[in-house]
Amino acid sequence: MAQALQRQLRPERRLARGLRRHPVWMGVVVALLAGVLALGAHHSANQPPRSQAAYEQGWRAFRAKDYRQAVVHFNDAMTQGASDVQCLDARGRAFQRLGDTNAEFFGHAIADYREALRRAPHGKYAAAIGYCAHRLQQPQTAKLYYEEALKQGFATPALHHNLGCLYKALEDFKEAESHFEQALALDEHAALTHCQMADLLHALYLRDEKGKEEATDATAPMPESLRRALNHLKRGLPDVKNAPAKQAEQLARIFALTVPFESAQAENALTWLERAVASGSPVSVCRDPIFDLLASHPRHAALLLRPPSSPHANVAWVPILDPLDE
Repeated sequence: MAQALQRQLRPERRLARGLRRHPVWMGVVVALLAGVLALGAHHSANQPPRSQAAYEQGWRAFRAKDYRQAVVHFNDAMTQGASDVQCLDARGRAFQRLGDTNAEFFGHAIADYREALRRAPHGKYAAAIGYCAHRLQQPQTAKLYYEEALKQGFATPALHHNLGCLYKALEDFKEAESHFEQALALDEHAALTHCQMADLLHALYLRDEKGKEEATDATAPMPESLRRALNHLKRGLPDVKNAPAKQAEQLARIFALTVPFESAQAENALTWLERAVASGSPVSVCRDPIFDLLASHPRHAALLLRPPSSPHANVAWVPILDPLDE
């Protein structure tokens, strides 16, 4: 009897008896419980799966330039079942950015892009492999994948720009010029491409024309290759205050070559030479024979007296473009 009484006095039994005596309250309680359950179901339905959450966290870390953490999140997303190709692409990009400070990561990026290309053939993956190989100074591999990207229809300004740089380095100037022209046809405001086209024209002048003009009248008109180079520089010069040392050196050399035909270009050559030294180039670069015509200028003499820059001041400069940035 006592045990039966205790069971009847339990809170849940008392609540049940109360609700049976007051059916209105029972309806309210049932409605509240249904609402709570529905809200929970709605919340669960609207929560992204763990794989998607990890993938989004990866991109947040990527945008914050925390590329190592981005790799961790993309790994987690793949483990949780996110799209393999999507994650391979994202993780490859994170590895690629890590390659800017440690070239070994370009190898990891290539592995991810190759697997993405195998599973879902697309020109952007081939272009990305070409870019990473280019950064690793593997020109033949880079060329192979750049050309594959073109075959798959990924004919972007950046891809043509990179092929122009690659062929210029291989001294295939005709192919280099063709690709730079195609890049500028797609984006006439591509400043870096204008500068690299100017450098190509400077190389063409050194190969084909330098010496011919020097052996003739000093009043000879500026050679066509140098004139075209100056026109490209007018359209693509970077801000001198932000130019890395190697780029400043490159521009100083182009302007210096034009001095015999247009003496006013000496000021431009010196401005870029000053920037090169200020941003990390050794003072010895000023003694390069290409700058001999500047030697009598006071600004050139002042450059030779400058103390050497600290090693960390010379920021690495990459003249090629990330094809996935577009």
